[in-house]
Amino acid sequence: ELLPFGHPVYDTQFQIDYYRPVFNNRLLFGGQGTGTCWGPEKTLNYLEHRIHTVFPQIKNLEMDFVWSGTTDLTVNGAVDSRKFGNTFPIYAVHGWSGHGVAQTVRIGKAIANDFVGQSNDFEMLSKIDHQNIIFGRTLAPVVIPLAKSMYGLGAMINPGKMVSF
Repeated sequence: ELLPFGHPVYDTQFQIDYYRPVFNNRLLFGGQGTGTCWGPEKTLNYLEHRIHTVFPQIKNLEMDFVWSGTTDLTVNGAVDSRKFGNTFPIYAVHGWSGHGVAQTVRIGKAIANDFVGQSNDFEMLSKIDHQNIIFGRTLAPVVIPLAKSMYGLGAMINPGKMVSF
């Protein structure tokens, strides 16, 4: 069994791998934030390679779903969490900074607790001050791969230093 205790895993590489068991003995695997939106073929090839790197014992890999999207960054790396209205609230969350698969469980719990009035965790998250990234959408396809390369080089030089948001 790949994850004998059923716990999720979030590693400490600059470009994280996140994985956890889900329904029917399947695996949810996420990673690789990019400045562009990859097509299905490139996404599939990347994930197959990463999964075989992490789990070399897997011989026959079947993918049910793959998806890709542009990485949504925030300057401070924290998720931008907002709530509109109180009687029938609408929650909006974005800016996962390439860590969306890992963070959605935590943010989802914060939203659920806020919705039923059990915690002020979401309120705390919504008070984080966020700055706009000047020319963010225009520069993302260049800046994100460049920043990833610089941090990746730093991680190779000093592998013990964790770089995370």
